[in-house]
Amino acid sequence: MKAEKAGTNSVAYGACGVVLGLFPTIFLFVFNIMVSSAKETPHIIKMGYYVTALRSVWLIYMPIMIVIGVLYILSGWLIKNKNQKGIVVGISASIFNLFWVAGYEVSLIFNVLPTFPGKFPPIEFQIIVFVIVAVIFCLYPVYFLLTFKRIEV
Repeated sequence: MKAEKAGTNSVAYGACGVVLGLFPTIFLFVFNIMVSSAKETPHIIKMGYYVTALRSVWLIYMPIMIVIGVLYILSGWLIKNKNQKGIVVGISASIFNLFWVAGYEVSLIFNVLPTFPGKFPPIEFQIIVFVIVAVIFCLYPVYFLLTFKRIEV
């Protein structure tokens, strides 16, 4: 694969990661403002319980997602500028991304889903769905791993 195309793909994927990592952070900020200015009703208290479960996951994993996105952007920029270090940064970002997906999925299963008792299918079905989603989320990092190994800068 040409370095130019791989660099562009890496920058685009990294930018998506940064934006998707910022979205939950902005959501939590807006939600905290809304809840602090609203009267306490059972509906808001219950919703706050669910958001608290999401917050515990998002506050850990979304900043990591932003860092991984920045690594992909840096990798793409270095590759486009014919710098060999871009390949190392890209491979590192891909490996971190794979670990991030696994950790995020497990964290959602054990920290967020239990806050919704009786509202979802059996846990076995949920785990199958999460495994399928994890495999889909791992396709692009694996693509990058294979691509970065073949690039000639």
